[in-house]
Amino acid sequence: MPQWQTIVLIIVSFSSLIIALYCLFFMVPVKRFWERVRSLGGGMKGIESHVDGVRDEIRGRLSNLEMAAERQLAESREATQGALDKLARDNRETRRELERLRADMQSLQAELRGAATDTMKVGQSCEGLTKQVDQ
Repeated sequence: MPQWQTIVLIIVSFSSLIIALYCLFFMVPVKRFWERVRSLGGGMKGIESHVDGVRDEIRGRLSNLEMAAERQLAESREATQGALDKLARDNRETRRELERLRADMQSLQAELRGAATDTMKVGQSCEGLTKQVDQ
């Protein structure tokens, strides 16, 4: 084996040894995980019980989130329903007001037509009187 390959192999071996030692001493989550596994009985049963505990915790969090989401949805539905009811009441009131205004406008149009007819009659009467006075 050439000398440069030997040197590269030694450097890679030492660097991997240093990384392994670093992970062994300073990787706290791995340490905690193995401590938890050992405290639960070690081996596969310890890992299974740890995973079950994590799964139960996640299920609890998910159920809490689902309940909170359902509450928020119910509150928003109630608020939306209240707003829709208010809009419906306002709409009905506005329609009643519009119908009342239409009725008032129709009565005013009828009065205006009557006044126009009276004005035409008065104008014709004036013309007739003017002709009589002229004669």
